[in-house]
Amino acid sequence: MKKEGHLPDRPLSPRRAIERIRFLEGNVGIVLARHARQRMAQRKLSLRDIRYCLKYGRVVEHSKPFQLWRYKVDGPTIDGEPMSCVVEINGKLVLITVIR
Repeated sequence: MKKEGHLPDRPLSPRRAIERIRFLEGNVGIVLARHARQRMAQRKLSLRDIRYCLKYGRVVEHSKPFQLWRYKVDGPTIDGEPMSCVVEINGKLVLITVIR
């Protein structure tokens, strides 16, 4: 049984991570970190591109630079161009950055 507020010691499997990401995106929405908003503008990526990437992409790596695990999702933009999203899961889906 997980304790309230307990942070996982291990990352989710890629399959479980993408399931959770898609669930949160569809049911809770996406919280955009300031850095993500800056990179979206700089790289000319829209929220539609982000959602499309998360819907059709796949988790390719994970890291834990701070307290929470981060997951990198590689997928297409709405126009079919390659992109990546880096997200954290903390009960919400937090977009950390985007890469094009």
